[in-house]
Amino acid sequence: MSFPFGQPVTLTFRTFSDAAQTVPADPTTVAVDILDPAGAETTHTWAGGQVVHVSTGVFTYTVTPTLAGHYAAHWYSGGAVATTQDESFNVDAKYGQTLVPVDEFATYLSQDTADLNLPRAAFILAQAQTLCESIVKPLPAGAEAVILDVAERAYANPISQGGDFLAYSEGVGPYSTQNPGLSGGGLYLTQENKATLRRLNGGGGAFTIDTTPAGAGTSLPWWDTGVTYSGAVGGDWDVPA
Repeated sequence: MSFPFGQPVTLTFRTFSDAAQTVPADPTTVAVDILDPAGAETTHTWAGGQVVHVSTGVFTYTVTPTLAGHYAAHWYSGGAVATTQDESFNVDAKYGQTLVPVDEFATYLSQDTADLNLPRAAFILAQAQTLCESIVKPLPAGAEAVILDVAERAYANPISQGGDFLAYSEGVGPYSTQNPGLSGGGLYLTQENKATLRRLNGGGGAFTIDTTPAGAGTSLPWWDTGVTYSGAVGGDWDVPA
């Protein structure tokens, strides 16, 4: 099984004493050894608090991979009946670490991570982030909200399911536009998405423009300067006193 890079992976161990899984063993110790792609091995135990006892005979351990590649896990327990279990998984670095992790995307969708199509969710998140970066790069703080909006639209309805040819409506504030075409999902940025990214980046706010040039008020005729004259005898009428 493959998982996106950065996605937590939950391993499950069942300490049953027979193939029919009808008689659970009574373990006194449970541990899992994990071998990462670099060849480093780590041990995680029930007694140490890393391994979680979910229910009778069922234990889990969640690991967040820091390397891409192939991982191997070896479970073992001691007690009335000693049991072992081996499993492996791959971590795909194709899409790297997106700004929004897959588990947060699952929370946004009100789903359990286990219920998601993980490779598809990671792919959509990566593409949604790429679209956002086409407007602002690097992405500002708060851009996660826009990524989630774009990704949710594509994940829920990637190809405009139903194919209805409708007038697709989009609104920003008191204004709205309607465009004929397929309604629904797909990977794209709305005008509101773009405006939000620019606003988060510090643009699009209120501003003022000084309409008076720097040299205003210079080289004016005397009658526009407010200068007064004494009117002395023999003086020129257009020369200041």
